Formats: sequence, structure tokens, C-alpha cells
Amino acid sequence: MSIQTVMEEIQQLYTEEYETLAFYEEWGWLQQDFAEEFKQHAADEIINADFDTYESLIVGLASRRTGERLADALERYKYKQWLEKSFYDCYPKYRFLERYDLSGYPKMHKTMMVLERMRMKLLELVRLLDSSAT
Repeated sequence: MSIQTVMEEIQQLYTEEYETLAFYEEWGWLQQDFAEEFKQHAADEIINADFDTYESLIVGLASRRTGERLADALERYKYKQWLEKSFYDCYPKYRFLERYDLSGYPKMHKTMMVLERMRMKLLELVRLLDSSAT
């Protein structure tokens, strides 16, 4: 696949599928529904704050000047370190949620799925740019 094609796919994901949804209430429901697991694994944590950090990196890269930001090999290397990790890899304290179907939180679930696809496309773009630079 070409660099241009992947960049277009990233932009399409961002503009057509990613939505800035007000799903913070769903995070609250999730923490209530899994209160025991949160107490055990992430007692004093606020999952939506960690998710916001993770989301900001991916959306920020996908939404603005993607090619320009990734033109520099050192910047690509830095982004690649982040992009190689899923949300649960970055924040393993929430890994207990992986074994559950979270589709009962539709806005949150959709956002997580779109971000994961965006992350994989961005990682593909980084790899294409790295291979074309050598």
C-alpha cells in the first residue's frame, strides 16, 4: 500500500468515523459496573483521564499535519513507541477490562474501536515512511 493511500485512510477514519462524543457518563457507569475490579486493580485512578491522554496522542496525530509530523525520523521513532502500544499496553492497570464485552457502553466502545483502527493505520504509515527512507 502506498504512503498516500494510508494517509487518506487515516483522514477518512478521522473525518468519517471518529466522533467527539460526550461519553464521559459511560466511563462513570463502567466504573460503577466494575467497582470491585477497579478497587482491586486501579483503586485511585480515573480511567477517562488516562484514556483522554491516550486518545489525544492518536487523534492529534491523525487530525493535523500527519505527514509533516512524521517526516522527521526521530519524531517517527517517538510516535512509533506510543503507537506500538494499545490502550491496555499503555495502562495495564485496566487490562482486566479486556476480558469483558464493552459494547454495552456504545459511545465509549465505538471510540475505542475507531482509535484502535486509527492507531494501526498510523503505525502502518510510520513503517512505510521508515522503509521508504532507507
